[in-house]
Amino acid sequence: MQPKNLNRLLRALARKGLDITYTHQTYSVRLHHSSDAPAAEVLIPDGLPVEAKALKQLANLANVRHPVGGKVCRACATPDFHPGDAGVAIG
Repeated sequence: MQPKNLNRLLRALARKGLDITYTHQTYSVRLHHSSDAPAAEVLIPDGLPVEAKALKQLANLANVRHPVGGKVCRACATPDFHPGDAGVAIG
């Protein structure tokens, strides 16, 4: 089952620079124009709120690159994740 007002939520997140898909209670999120970065994934049961700031921080983490070629291979979060003060989602 999809969250209530899913299309409205996805449009609002797209305005914040995020590409989001939702399948089987899992949000896959990445920054616009970052198709080479892995999609960050969050399993969220129906009815739990989603914070745009936390999703953006998670997508930013998935997009991290090291100057000599290293990169994030996978980024996942637990259902209770939330925005962090240091710019990285917690959970």
